[in-house]
Amino acid sequence: MGGARTALYNWLFARRHGGTFVLRIEDTDVERSRRELTDQILDAMTWLGLTWDEGPYFQSERSAIYLAAAGRLLAEGKAYRAFETAEELEAARKAGEAGGKVYRYSGAGRSLSREESDTRAAAGERFVLRLRMPDEPIVVQDAVQGRAEFLPEALDDFILVRSDGNPVYHFTVCVDDVEMGITHVIRGVDHLPNTPKHVALFRALGAEIPVFAHLGMILGPDGKKLSKRHGAAGAPGLAASLKATREQRKALGATIAEFYNVRKQIWNALKAKPALWNVPEFGDSETPVDDHLPLPLRAELLTWKLEAILLPAQREYDDKVEPLLDQLGEGRKAKTGRKGSGRSSRTRN
Repeated sequence: MGGARTALYNWLFARRHGGTFVLRIEDTDVERSRRELTDQILDAMTWLGLTWDEGPYFQSERSAIYLAAAGRLLAEGKAYRAFETAEELEAARKAGEAGGKVYRYSGAGRSLSREESDTRAAAGERFVLRLRMPDEPIVVQDAVQGRAEFLPEALDDFILVRSDGNPVYHFTVCVDDVEMGITHVIRGVDHLPNTPKHVALFRALGAEIPVFAHLGMILGPDGKKLSKRHGAAGAPGLAASLKATREQRKALGATIAEFYNVRKQIWNALKAKPALWNVPEFGDSETPVDDHLPLPLRAELLTWKLEAILLPAQREYDDKVEPLLDQLGEGRKAKTGRKGSGRSSRTRN
């Protein structure tokens, strides 16, 4: 449900600014990426009516692009090889924890000369590629959360390419954002701690930093992030649940057909005037879900909450919402990308 909400914001924002909504499948993690999971994402997007303009692009098919970018960063001295073994890193982590410290990579690989690094790599010694992080604070100007500053002592030289040659998530998404011309990154606030890594990467790649907008989370009735333990389901499962509980809903005076009719009316209104939706205005609020209701009714409640936002926004459109939207997208035709399995979303102008 959270992924669908994020995709909705991206889709609406792209439509508002005449941009492009891109679907990107992040499947570089071989162990966690399976075709059936990709099919679930595609089915959910289709069921929700969130049609994409480009893609789907599969990161597993773009390895050559990532490795070429890694080679450039290494050649320019912005990344370096680190040869520590897994056992050595684990011992360092345990030593830090024993001293009451949060583990942070020591940066030992920085001290290796390029000649020594090349020699050891040519000899077949395993290594990872790490980004050389700046020794200064990184400031993120977020369109929703505002200014956030991250101190250098809290950031280490993170891995770009694993020892098996596979690029990691944080690297691939930034390379893709640059290659695809992504201008706006709209995603959940749980990704905010990752953002200084991405800012550093964009700078190292010599690319313009996109606009970041981190949305408030959908919460369960206990105030914690909505998850499967609250009974949350993906869109296909939600559709099946709606169909399976027709009698229950009839007893409450509502039919499945009425639910779909409401959803259709709201979507038609959104498509007719997507400018009513503004990320900075509505994206910072956290949305609780009433767990005591059956799942289909919770889905309907969320639908009505969409309408509750839409109607007052329409009254304030002329003097409040449109100027904010124009300010966020000024001079840049948005290109947003909906991504799974990592399930972040992007906007391209």
